[in-house]
Amino acid sequence: MDHRMHDRGGASRELEIKFEIDPRRLGELHGSLMLHGVSEPPIRLLSTYLDTDDHTLRKGGFSWRIRKVGDQLIQTVKAQQSGAAGLHDRPEWELEVAKDQPDIDAMAGSSLADRLDLDGLRGKLRPLFRTDIERTRWRIPWNRSMVDAACDHGRVIAGEHSAEIAELELELIDGTLADLFSLARDLASSSGAQLAATSKAGRGYALLAAGPRGAVKAKPLPITPDMSTGEAFKAVMRACIRQFLLNEPMIEAHRDLEALHQARVAFRRLRSALSIFAPLLDEKKLAPLEARLQSLFRTLGRARSRCPSRHNARRRHRTFGIASASSRDRRAA
Repeated sequence: MDHRMHDRGGASRELEIKFEIDPRRLGELHGSLMLHGVSEPPIRLLSTYLDTDDHTLRKGGFSWRIRKVGDQLIQTVKAQQSGAAGLHDRPEWELEVAKDQPDIDAMAGSSLADRLDLDGLRGKLRPLFRTDIERTRWRIPWNRSMVDAACDHGRVIAGEHSAEIAELELELIDGTLADLFSLARDLASSSGAQLAATSKAGRGYALLAAGPRGAVKAKPLPITPDMSTGEAFKAVMRACIRQFLLNEPMIEAHRDLEALHQARVAFRRLRSALSIFAPLLDEKKLAPLEARLQSLFRTLGRARSRCPSRHNARRRHRTFGIASASSRDRRAA
């Protein structure tokens, strides 16, 4: 059994862009991927996610899973806090284990021990939810880079609750971020893929909550004094985009007024940040982006103007310009 950490210095870095896919358009996505590379045979991934009863790992920004791939069991711990707006750049600790139980001792010699109280987790980690995924992988040469494309389709299961998952993950193996984004734009435009703000672990925790997710407000910006100006700019951009992406499903599915308001807040913060950091940016590239953001902000504003009064607390989350289910039922009767 190989218990070595498959990384450098105890933690590797995973740099990937993740998309959500409409399951009905997976065929289109596969067709696009086949134009760029050759696929490997599909594999089945059975993963169990663990945490304590009070979700210590989740609160600390980590996920811990044990994944069965063929006859192998792979234990992976990921730091979740740096992933945002579909782009994930995060450390992870991974090794093969002998049993489908958390092996804390195997992690003790890694840099994870400096970030996480491993001894405090002993005897407390338990399975919370699982995923059953079929993964098809492509290795794609793109310009001067090499990208690993993984298309996942399956379900996340938490007790009696489950949800379908269809995702595309693009991981940079060798080359430049510019090429990674170029390929991402090409595939997204051909398949209708949208940036994913929630990981598989995040989906599982959401199912555990067993209730509709509410609107997502802005969180404190992850800026530290040791950051460069460029790093701070990227952190602010990712936080704003992530806030919008997390509210978008509530707007589309439920016409939720508060989610609409928070989406407008995200755009307002993003536009303010672009203004603040304007001296660092290319004016020619910035101008069309600002125009597009202004157009989207006006669209959200028009949608908000069609909402019922914000003072009507019971009805304000129902609809904007679209009849509620109860009124449709009354008309049908």
